[in-house]
Amino acid sequence: MRLLASERKLAAAERAEDRQDRAELRKLLLGMRDDRLDVERDLEREQDQASEDRQDSSEDRKASAGDRLASDRDRRMAALDRLEASTDRQVASGQRTRKRIRFD
Repeated sequence: MRLLASERKLAAAERAEDRQDRAELRKLLLGMRDDRLDVERDLEREQDQASEDRQDSSEDRKASAGDRLASDRDRRMAALDRLEASTDRQVASGQRTRKRIRFD
């Protein structure tokens, strides 16, 4: 009888120990799962941020190219303005010369 009671106690203790081990393992696995989910969320955020950075960079390059085109246009317009001013001066000089020729 004592042997049977001892075996039962031992079996109960082993089952309790197994339950405790399973609970600890479950807790560990849940913690690992939470860590994995955190890592996946962080990775997703980093990928989204990288995508936004690439998009911003692309928009910056487009804006920069637009600025260069605008500055090229501005330079061309300034050159045309100088040419026009030079032409106006030449015309005015020619008119003055004609007036002098008439009065001379």
